[in-house]
Amino acid sequence: MHALRRALSSAARPAPSVAKPGQKMTDYVADVLVAQGVKNVFGGHGSAVSPLVSSIARHPRLKWVYTRNEQAASLAAAADAKLTGKLAVCVATSGPGSSHLTTGLIDAVQDRVPVLALTGTKATGAVDLSEFQMIHQEELFRSAGLPFSNGHVG
Repeated sequence: MHALRRALSSAARPAPSVAKPGQKMTDYVADVLVAQGVKNVFGGHGSAVSPLVSSIARHPRLKWVYTRNEQAASLAAAADAKLTGKLAVCVATSGPGSSHLTTGLIDAVQDRVPVLALTGTKATGAVDLSEFQMIHQEELFRSAGLPFSNGHVG
């Protein structure tokens, strides 16, 4: 959660400091996005992000914009940030889903617009076990010159 706060630290509005009693962490993340002025969240879905996507889709002040692939999600978020000047958000599942975000994220970094990518991953203890759709996201994003913060939310 500290990683999410750091990522949003340059935004104009303070994030809610704590989750409400009994609140799911994914609902808290959706509330934080709203507090930062986010209106649209672009992305696909997969098992690693299903709870987050559900929280975003049912939030009354967020619009979930489903894209056919994650590259389109990151490019749409970059375009949204360019058009509004506000923080834009894209979501992708683990593995190839997160790797497909790189084009739009590089575009956002080069154009200096605020885009936050929320990606799914496996539990820390399951990393490097030969399971479905595992990549080292930190290595991928850093090699592309993208800032990265590994903050597990769950």
